[in-house]
Amino acid sequence: MKRFLITLGFLLVAVGPAAPAPSAWAQPWRGLRNSMIEIAYFPPRTASNQATYELLKRRQVLEELSAFLAPLRLPRKLRVEMLECHVINAFYIPDQGVKLCYELPAYVAHIASRIRIRSGFTKDDVIVGTFVQVVLHEIGHAVFDMLQVPVLGREEDGADQVAAFVMLNFGKAIARRTLTGSAQFLRATDVPMWGSAFADEHGSPLQRFYNLLCIAYGGLPDTFQDLVEAGTLPTERAQGCAREYEQVNFAFAETILPHVDQDLLKQGQSIAWAQWESEVPGIPDLIADFRLAIILAVTAAVVLRWTRTSPRELVRIVRATLKLGNIRSRLGRHRWWAYMLTTTAVASLVFALDNFLSRFELPFMVQVLLAVMDYAIYGAAYWYIFFCVGRLHDRNRSGWWVALLLVPWLGYWIGATAERYYPGSFATMAKIIAVGLVPCLWLVIEVAFRRGTRGNNRYGPEDGYRRVGVNA
Repeated sequence: MKRFLITLGFLLVAVGPAAPAPSAWAQPWRGLRNSMIEIAYFPPRTASNQATYELLKRRQVLEELSAFLAPLRLPRKLRVEMLECHVINAFYIPDQGVKLCYELPAYVAHIASRIRIRSGFTKDDVIVGTFVQVVLHEIGHAVFDMLQVPVLGREEDGADQVAAFVMLNFGKAIARRTLTGSAQFLRATDVPMWGSAFADEHGSPLQRFYNLLCIAYGGLPDTFQDLVEAGTLPTERAQGCAREYEQVNFAFAETILPHVDQDLLKQGQSIAWAQWESEVPGIPDLIADFRLAIILAVTAAVVLRWTRTSPRELVRIVRATLKLGNIRSRLGRHRWWAYMLTTTAVASLVFALDNFLSRFELPFMVQVLLAVMDYAIYGAAYWYIFFCVGRLHDRNRSGWWVALLLVPWLGYWIGATAERYYPGSFATMAKIIAVGLVPCLWLVIEVAFRRGTRGNNRYGPEDGYRRVGVNA
């Protein structure tokens, strides 16, 4: 099993444009296969998964997996399938086999693109290492079941240990790339836990992050020494990692290694598995990233033209909102639509540019700039609130009604707190959020669709927009 890991590196290209099929010299594993491994690619029904399906099949990912597993002697057939799941997942079902979802590579790539400040690892490392770790984890479940391997403790922890151990035995370069990349993914996806969340059969992402790094450091201390020096792996945990690695090594040798054909293993160790290169983003990626932004921009331009609102006027209004004294102004519904669409289009264009550039491995300072752009997008919420306050004033209502937008969030916070102290109260949280959406719906109708009061009201004169046959 110790050469399985790099196979799944091919899945990196699942999030990129199509590439020509690899040539024969790039597939040195041809001629090897495990007769007890059955593979299948199931065509997806969702268009978003179609490119992933076609590329994985052309790359022959599962075929190479079968070749890599050639040394493993199994008592019965193991079926490995790639299919559309409508969830981000990979799992093993006894008597059915390993299921790998097309949705997983795209999700991993998305998370990798959000990890901006990288030191000692790359985006490609996160994508390849994470998917490899996930699939090796599921293969671990299959091996436990089919070879009747006794597991002391949680099986999920045991599967994680198998995945880490196998990744560690590919040589220093590959071990460094995959283990560090998958660990960074786990840290990036860690979220606060409370209540019944601790009952999950998996450890938290942060626990798995430290467990993975500990086995890595225990097996190759020189290769991963910098993680201890940087404090990524705490010194107090690192001191016992050699013992943890030896424990896993002993268990693997006693339970799984006897089922590995040593001659085929040596043959496999001489093969350079998964000869691939990540692809440079092209025009299709650019179009895909900017599609929504372009649609919003065109729509905003049409609405600006229809409402006779010049971009210069919008810029003036946006600058004026920085002075809180302007909070008492009125805003007609047509101009509100123009402003909201334009602001959303600009934010969408910035986000699309950020998303496209994140496909590249960029210098540190550029990554910092992109991180700043990420947070700047959230600044659009200020102008959304200001525009909604102007519309409420146009309806002769207090701008404080905009606080209703916080009601669902408040309901979630209350429900989450209840879940923390009273596990199983999720239904209560759902009800609180649902009730909170009712006033939000009223606010949306009031702001987006109701006409302002005619003439003057307590907030000033009516918005000056006029169009033949149309009242603001």
